[in-house]
Amino acid sequence: MKKQDTKQLEATPEVIIPKLICGLTDAQIEALKRQHGFLVIVDVVQGGTTYNAIFKEPTFAILEATGSIGKNNEIKAGIALYENCVLAVDKEIEGRDFAKLKALEGLAQHMKSFDVSVKNL
Repeated sequence: MKKQDTKQLEATPEVIIPKLICGLTDAQIEALKRQHGFLVIVDVVQGGTTYNAIFKEPTFAILEATGSIGKNNEIKAGIALYENCVLAVDKEIEGRDFAKLKALEGLAQHMKSFDVSVKNL
């Protein structure tokens, strides 16, 4: 019989694979932040699976343009807002209009998340 080696096995270093958001690394997301300013990551969950979309905040010009479009066609206004603010999406969202609509709903929730207060001076 062979004598068992009592020397402990050396631990192999773990390989940590970074979680990508919309296929982007943290460095790529930071580059988008530098280029576009504040970003919003929206989670769209269906059947226990989460998909992501990254949006920039709309500018006054984008809001004005989509508001004008919205007077005649709310769906086209939503499409215009999506197309002007989306920076990256998971491929599962990209090919599905309803998933895009739900992602846009997340951006709308962000826009409604601000609270303000007013005081007289």
